[in-house]
Amino acid sequence: MAKRCALFPAEIAAWTPPEELTVAEWADKYRVLDPITSAEPGPWRTDRTPYLRGIFDAFLDPRYEQITIMASTQVAKTETMLNLLGYLIDQDPGPALFVMPREADAKKMAHRRFRPMLESSPRLARYISEAKSDRKTIEYRLGQSLVSFAWANSPAALASTPARYLFLDEVDKYPAFSGKEADPISLAEERQRTFWNRKRVLASTPTTADGYISRAWETSTQALYYLPCAKCDGFQTMKFPSIRWPEDVRDPNTIRSDQLCVYVCEHCERELDEDDRRRMLGRGVWCPDGCRIDEAGDVLGSPRDVNNAGFHLSALLSPWLTMSEIAAKFLEAKDDTPRLLNFVNSWLGEKWEERGETLSSAHVAARACHHHRGTVPEEAVVLTGGVDVQQNHIYYTIRAWGPGETSWLVEAD
Repeated sequence: MAKRCALFPAEIAAWTPPEELTVAEWADKYRVLDPITSAEPGPWRTDRTPYLRGIFDAFLDPRYEQITIMASTQVAKTETMLNLLGYLIDQDPGPALFVMPREADAKKMAHRRFRPMLESSPRLARYISEAKSDRKTIEYRLGQSLVSFAWANSPAALASTPARYLFLDEVDKYPAFSGKEADPISLAEERQRTFWNRKRVLASTPTTADGYISRAWETSTQALYYLPCAKCDGFQTMKFPSIRWPEDVRDPNTIRSDQLCVYVCEHCERELDEDDRRRMLGRGVWCPDGCRIDEAGDVLGSPRDVNNAGFHLSALLSPWLTMSEIAAKFLEAKDDTPRLLNFVNSWLGEKWEERGETLSSAHVAARACHHHRGTVPEEAVVLTGGVDVQQNHIYYTIRAWGPGETSWLVEAD
């Protein structure tokens, strides 16, 4: 008599151990991009954005509790977090909390990004429960995982549930305080306290040095993506000043439409075009601060001894943008401070720093005059006086004024 299995398919699935896959392998095998929300629908391909592979691997590295992603726009930052979340639901389930800046952002992420990911990927769709209570607008029970969405300006939303996994998106748009309580990141981290195997992802386009993502980046491994030159194989990070276009062309539209930009290698100084750049992306290597890359592309040295793996992503790495589009955007913004700020933050993925004139003590001394207090210089044409009356005394100042609003202190007390 033939032997028959006494278990139902669902029971067999429950007892089947998960495959031993990396996040990139899982995404390539099971993730399907939704045709409504994605510009490139269909099966996910990590080779399209090869720089994400290092971030995926770091998430599974037991050395790191936190992953920090300081990035420009259009580099698949949010898709990275969704891939990690999909992997966890299928491979290592647990309670997860996804935090957005505002309530509308959280509901939009849950309804327009997360839900379509589940429905378009058969591997994840099987976890969708038919019970209405298991698929609320901002909370999903998926097999052994509970995925909740919250917003940064609501202490109640942040304190709603324990979370082994924490995803914090666009953190530089979070408020300094959540209501009358502590900052929202600290409140969200409290949800993880009881989990020894917790993981946390902070991602954002940066703003200033005081922004959440810049501060998280400073305490991370600060890894940069190095590309080997297509002509000489010398490794380098892509920097905007190395993009060049004809000196006699200043019209952004011409640069954009005619694709006039090239990249100049910092080693051999030869020009690299868009095809070269795309080939180089696939051979890139992440290198943490304090390490270096040898000629074979191996990382030498030891990264910072911290539990925070940091990654910086610039639009120069984006497969959806060209160097000419980036240069044209700069030319359109360079003479307008607010637009230039946006270019630095959203295109280069760098924090904005105000640059002012720095005065040395020697410079100040050189500008000092030898006017003696109590005397009026010959160049002066007007005297002014001011008095500040206090309860039992007064302060006064007398100044002499000359051409060009030059002034001298005559007397004060």
